Amino acid sequence: MRTPKFERFLDEWERGATVSFDLDPVDDGRSLLRKVSFDEAAETIELQCDKQTYELSIRQIDKAEIKNMRKIFRKMNFDSSIEMIGI
Repeated sequence: MRTPKFERFLDEWERGATVSFDLDPVDDGRSLLRKVSFDEAAETIELQCDKQTYELSIRQIDKAEIKNMRKIFRKMNFDSSIEMIGI
């Protein structure tokens, strides 16, 4: 998780929230998260990164966990570097 306390010590290119999926054969390294779109009605979340866009179904996740997810995304975006829609 990103922390405001230490991120200021990083070089500009090292800053930001990264996305990595272990099973993704396309992922060859660092991919910064640029946009998060949450569609409550469709029960999906879309993550747009430097290299790829992921659309994830959250239909089987309970409401309390979704609420916590949204809270964590807001914390991760302490510097407003990620465009947040519906979060």
